[in-house]
Amino acid sequence: MKSLLKSFPYSLRLTLPLLILGLGSGLNFISFQQINKSDSDRVYQEGIQRANFTAGQTTAFLDYLYRESQTNPNNEGVNLILSQIRGESNLKTILLINEKNEVLISNQQEYQGKNISETSFNEALNLNLINQARNRLIGQTIIADYEQDIKQLNSFYPVTFGREARELQSSRVGVLVLTYSLQKPLQQAIEDARQKGLITSAILGAIGLFLWGLLDRLITRRANRLVAISQSWSNGILSDRVTLSGSDEFAKIGIALNSMASSLEIGTEAIKSSEIELRERSEELETTLNRLQSTQSQLVQTEKMSGLGQMVAGIAHEVNNPIGFIHGNLAHVNGYAKDLLHLVTLYQHHYPQPIEEIEAAIEDIDLEFLREDFPNTMNSMKIGTDRVKEIVLSLRNFSRLDESASKAVNLHEGIESTLLILQHRFKSAATKIILTKQYADLPLVHCYAGQINQVLMNILVNALDAITEQLVNQPDYSPEIIIRTEKINLDRVCIVIIDNGPGIPEPVQKRLFDPFFTTKEVGKGTGLGLSISYQIVVEKHHGKIECRSNSRQGTEFWIELPIGFEV
Repeated sequence: MKSLLKSFPYSLRLTLPLLILGLGSGLNFISFQQINKSDSDRVYQEGIQRANFTAGQTTAFLDYLYRESQTNPNNEGVNLILSQIRGESNLKTILLINEKNEVLISNQQEYQGKNISETSFNEALNLNLINQARNRLIGQTIIADYEQDIKQLNSFYPVTFGREARELQSSRVGVLVLTYSLQKPLQQAIEDARQKGLITSAILGAIGLFLWGLLDRLITRRANRLVAISQSWSNGILSDRVTLSGSDEFAKIGIALNSMASSLEIGTEAIKSSEIELRERSEELETTLNRLQSTQSQLVQTEKMSGLGQMVAGIAHEVNNPIGFIHGNLAHVNGYAKDLLHLVTLYQHHYPQPIEEIEAAIEDIDLEFLREDFPNTMNSMKIGTDRVKEIVLSLRNFSRLDESASKAVNLHEGIESTLLILQHRFKSAATKIILTKQYADLPLVHCYAGQINQVLMNILVNALDAITEQLVNQPDYSPEIIIRTEKINLDRVCIVIIDNGPGIPEPVQKRLFDPFFTTKEVGKGTGLGLSISYQIVVEKHHGKIECRSNSRQGTEFWIELPIGFEV
């Protein structure tokens, strides 16, 4: 596919109509198959329902006739009942069989008075179904083949004959057999599907011709003009210009190519004269690059959080605008939909008998379900946009890029925003960490909110890494992280982050805040996270950060901040 996109070997003037023709043919074939199957299924279902209804009603009348007579009634009464169904469309055969499988009455003279085994119904399947209806006293209708590629419906329904003098319940059970031919309905369904397919083919053909003509004018011819100009330029004739009007992409390409040609004419000499300057500049850049590489390791951790904050803020800003637009317009859309549904209701009230095409469209779209479900859908969309707005607000709170100066903030918002960023770590199947939050009633704290969020992020990431490592060595271990806030005195608050991981040995604790010190494997840690956190809390905010831990008993980080911080 990549090679085909890079080098297409055929002309668009020939390829476009062939693609459109092939697409139209495929869509028409799929449409015909679906319509034919749908209509055939409808014929089967309607035929089964009609056969079940007719057989059920007829056997009920026959049961009543035999029950009232106490003995076999004359054939005139039975014929009178069966004559009511003789004229049904597609009805092929009527057989009333007694308990000995003898045909009592039939619309086919060759079956009259014969045993069922002597008729064309002497098949294992039909005899089995006749016996099932007699033994279970339950009727049923099945689809069967009676000729090649022709279907028919066979209904088998039990009929209870009159009781003998000493019988509480008749032991004589016959069976009413009705057969319906589906040849004509199925042929009509195929013809209807063929007509619909022809209409679809005509529509798709018209659309294909229109699209081909449109694409030929908009793409092929204009592209050929660009090709001719490019060939002229390749021959050194830079004075030729592209003359394409309009505001589409080809016109824009033409303008860009004209500008490029002008620049090539003017800039050839300038390029030659600037080669020496470029060499000097490249040497300066190489020197600068070497200097940047020497300080890269020290800046990577700070820039990582800064970049994360910028990315989060950018995403939050970009998502907030379209979500706000969608959320603000949901009320209008809901109102418009209600007005349209009300208009449809008025039409149904004043015109209760629409044409068949409209009735078919109403059934096709399930109008009643649409009326009930549309308000629920709009409500779900509103709930979803509300949730997105909440997430965007949390991301903005975490980044705090719009607050370059120190400001009084709610520390709990910063904690929640940081937890939102790390939510996937807490909910992953590999960790299943229990998070406990014990928040006190804190006042607003004056600080650089984005930097404090960076400190929280560094400490929580270290805790999560330690817990993950503990799970690898101890699968039955139950990890937990506790975040607690409290007010120490009138002018200071603290944030405590506790984990029940493997803990930190005392010799390591003494070097935790040293730059470039790390206990992680090579390539997994820079050793700058806690060092930068120390600078932010102690040097920039005049606070205090401590680590309290015993080996194999978890770790506790204590972050203390002044309430009224001053630069």
